[in-house]
Amino acid sequence: MKTIRRPTAQWGPACRLLSRSFPGLLGAAAWWQTGNPLLGVGAAIIILNWPYTMLVIMPVNRRLEATRPEEAGDETRDLLVRWGKLHAGRSALGAIAAARPFAVFEPSCRGLPAQ
Repeated sequence: MKTIRRPTAQWGPACRLLSRSFPGLLGAAAWWQTGNPLLGVGAAIIILNWPYTMLVIMPVNRRLEATRPEEAGDETRDLLVRWGKLHAGRSALGAIAAARPFAVFEPSCRGLPAQ
């Protein structure tokens, strides 16, 4: 009898990649269409989250994942504190990038005439 794989097993990685790249691509497209530098900055910040995660956060993740619970100690605690700060930085980048479009469209969002 043939085993049927779940569709997510095949398409899951592609969907994850698309969901992570889509906001940056949309932001870049909006910047290209409008020429508004704030949209370009927002897109660049979202896109910069990827290398920041891979080059800065992932090495700490790997060290934490490689630590067995019985071997956890002060170094592990220090790594967890460092990971928390790095993750807060990544979250801040996302918040800044998300706020950029509101800075662009802010007057019309409040019902004020755009200048």
